[in-house]
Amino acid sequence: MFFFVKSSKQGYCICWSELEGKRGSNEVASCLNHFATKHLSAKRHITFYSDGCPDQNKNNVVVTALCHKAHNRPDGQVVEVKFFESGHTHMDVDSVHANIERACTGTEIGSPGEYVQVFKSANKDDHLPYICEEVE
Repeated sequence: MFFFVKSSKQGYCICWSELEGKRGSNEVASCLNHFATKHLSAKRHITFYSDGCPDQNKNNVVVTALCHKAHNRPDGQVVEVKFFESGHTHMDVDSVHANIERACTGTEIGSPGEYVQVFKSANKDDHLPYICEEVE
């Protein structure tokens, strides 16, 4: 799962093997919570932009997890989720996806773990490597 923080222009990647976890709403909610807790805890207002994929993003599990996260903050952190209109889903994180696709082209990858190295070195545009974390 990829994130792009506009204020720092930093791309992040949270990786896991699909042998250990799938790509459903529970995994997405866990990743969002992990990312927000680890990288955005100092922010008072967080806005997540997402496509309208009902299986992964636009569902009760993800929205409830984010509401729970905001509700349990003593400082009243605001967590906002915005979904793009169908057909108008270009997001800043799409540049992360494009850079990774470009880096994977012609690269021989022998195991799932090797993707992390490709992800880390994929950003040639800004010369700021993506921060990748492997979770279980």
